Amino acid sequence: MSGQYKLTTTRRLDYEVERSSVVVIVCSDSGQPPLTTRVNISVAIVDRNDNSPQFEQSRYELHVAENKPPDFVVHRVNDSL
Repeated sequence: MSGQYKLTTTRRLDYEVERSSVVVIVCSDSGQPPLTTRVNISVAIVDRNDNSPQFEQSRYELHVAENKPPDFVVHRVNDSL
């Protein structure tokens, strides 16, 4: 859709680490020489959920074969909220 843009960050914004962050937006055209402008936007980070996570099971028992690589995913769980 014309006139709409999507802003993505290069890292996760974490309320537990920082309460705000500054996002720098740089826009350039393709002229010769190119015209460029930049703006800093202060973003307040909101804690979405102060509650402890609730899982489907109270206990998970897993078995992992030996010699798995360091980044091997043993199991994934999601909170049930």
